[in-house]
Amino acid sequence: MTDKPTDAEKRDLDIVAQFASEPVRHVLESAFVRFAAQAFFTSGGHVRYSCSPANTMPYLALTALENQSVIYLSEVLKEEKKRRSVSAVLDKKALLPLHRDMLGHPMTFEWRHSSRKDFAPRGHHSYYRSGLVWTVAKAFDAALETNGIARHLAVVPSHLGMAEMLHSIFRLSMRDESDCPSAAELLAYFQRQGGAFVELLERFPDGLEPQEETPEGSYDWR
Repeated sequence: MTDKPTDAEKRDLDIVAQFASEPVRHVLESAFVRFAAQAFFTSGGHVRYSCSPANTMPYLALTALENQSVIYLSEVLKEEKKRRSVSAVLDKKALLPLHRDMLGHPMTFEWRHSSRKDFAPRGHHSYYRSGLVWTVAKAFDAALETNGIARHLAVVPSHLGMAEMLHSIFRLSMRDESDCPSAAELLAYFQRQGGAFVELLERFPDGLEPQEETPEGSYDWR
């Protein structure tokens, strides 16, 4: 029988969860906004846009924030790997160091280590790393609940800052004559589509690109 966690181990788990909560939140915020931008772009007709939303500075900034947050989260868990209190979470994050290596070495195409060589085709430029982060967040929540700690990481974000970022992306990518949704409308959109966002995240629990190309319109949440 496994020994029950000590008070010190519970405290360790809570501290690690605090460190992990910020990069998890940043990944989920960034991914939700980026997925939403692509949902509007693919379902609303390219004729309304002068360029892809992915080419705008706010979108690129969110991509950088998401990537850096994945690296940070991987490092948080790497430093805590010897703590028994987070062992259940570490079981879920095995792929995080591989994603970290892909992000840290974007111009490496020939990997010597077999695990990275096998991982690279679907992991080097994955659009779905947020799915793995969601998996890790749920593992944290399960461990926290088991230990009686009232903290939650797997929370779908929805706030005005996200709406303003998406509004900025649309202002920079839509044609002048196109009707750009207001920040208030986009906030309501985020609040309405949280369930669809979770469904998308859970389709990619390992954070890897799908084996087959995702059909256009699969992000049509409207």
